[in-house]
Amino acid sequence: MEKESWAYRALKGRSIVFSYDISSKYTTLTYGHDVARAIASLLGNESALGEVFHITQPYSCTWQEILEIYLHTLKEKLGKEPNVYMTRQSLYIKYPNKKWQVEKDRLYNRFFDNSKINQYIDTTTFLKPSEGLRMCLTEFIDNPLFSQPYLRDEIMKDKLTGEYTSISEFSSIKVQLKYLIGRYFMPISKI
Repeated sequence: MEKESWAYRALKGRSIVFSYDISSKYTTLTYGHDVARAIASLLGNESALGEVFHITQPYSCTWQEILEIYLHTLKEKLGKEPNVYMTRQSLYIKYPNKKWQVEKDRLYNRFFDNSKINQYIDTTTFLKPSEGLRMCLTEFIDNPLFSQPYLRDEIMKDKLTGEYTSISEFSSIKVQLKYLIGRYFMPISKI
């Protein structure tokens, strides 16, 4: 999910919450620079007009493998590997605004046939997912920029893991009070 959901917690010393239902699924991640190179290889090429291409890596990996890359990189940069709290099912399946990202993007294996784009660029020269993810996360850790943490997420994840978010991480007294009420007084089923 978004960096506010996992990287934020890891950089604040709290557990990353991840789910078994997503961890075994395959995805294909392609480094942005490689996508740009592939698009550039199509520009001005008449045989590419009106065609649809999968501009992807030739390699797929599981979300568990991606998590392990993140954990290894975080350990290298921070000196300590974050804890991971595994749930049976993604917490986001219950959230109307996040449900579809889980159902339509994370809960099925995503393999792509990139043979068509290989007529224009050799995708085996693309940065491997492990290298691209490590590089991007390393750059991000050196200059982290987050939106406001998601209040509901932090309450739910703190309740599950037995951890606490400092109220100073929230932007207003109103949000701080909502966190405290949710964290200490609301049952997890009501969050």
